[in-house]
Amino acid sequence: MVSLSTSPMPIAPPRRILYETLGVIALMALVALTPFKGIAVLLPVIYFFGEARLRQRTWAELGFKPREFIANVRRNWAWILLVGVVIQCAVIVGAQFWAPAFLEHVRARLSTLDNLQLFSVIGILFISTLAEEITFRAFFQERLAWFVGTPIAILIAAFLFGVMHLSDGALWIAMLDIALVIFDGVLYGIIFARGKNVLTAWLAHFLADVTGILFLLYWIP
Repeated sequence: MVSLSTSPMPIAPPRRILYETLGVIALMALVALTPFKGIAVLLPVIYFFGEARLRQRTWAELGFKPREFIANVRRNWAWILLVGVVIQCAVIVGAQFWAPAFLEHVRARLSTLDNLQLFSVIGILFISTLAEEITFRAFFQERLAWFVGTPIAILIAAFLFGVMHLSDGALWIAMLDIALVIFDGVLYGIIFARGKNVLTAWLAHFLADVTGILFLLYWIP
């Protein structure tokens, strides 16, 4: 049985926080429709830390708990390996045999990494996955959980996470891609909820992206 931590209500008026959160989600979505889609996920991060400074939130309240990291990893090691390695390998190997067009679609989405050295790819993933976990788990999921409960918040944050990965291609392939990203997002959300430590969710996300990209760029012909 999955044990999810409850989210304490903030001191600030709940409605105000809800409106602010929905406003940031709307702004991110609008920017994602422009040629500046690449920076859309950074806007919530800027707000997240700016609001934290303004309202004097602690690092622990933001989901940064380095002292609990090892304990959280031990508690969630099965979930981390599932989404970080097992699912990524299964999807890629399975698609190689039954849906090669899907692999080409994902490769096209990652085309900006093709000409980079492995060290640079790892560095980009290190930063990008952390930014995404701050946005979708520590910010959207945690704030929405105050109003709709943790399970629904996990689903909403995962859906937003998937939609932000939408890219051009055949409709069924694009929908399959988004569905798999949403599924991963649900698992990242569960990991975050089981301890409220964004660093643990980031580890799972970083491991998943590294596993997937190593397979796609350096192993699958």
